[in-house]
Amino acid sequence: MNVKPVYNEQNTSQLKNFYDKVESNYRSLKALNVNEETYSSIVMPSLMERFPTTIRLIMTRQKKYQ
Repeated sequence: MNVKPVYNEQNTSQLKNFYDKVESNYRSLKALNVNEETYSSIVMPSLMERFPTTIRLIMTRQKKYQ
């Protein structure tokens, strides 16, 4: 997925752009009837490394991502 990383969690415009691109790609895959289990193991680690460290910590404390 071609999404620019967000380095600062306080940069809300960059976070919004990140969210919008991810949401758009997700909807495209859903429209193509691609099962989430098919791509989640590849996409989630890639997306997680594009988040600022503090956001990654918050997310991984709440749910386990592999």
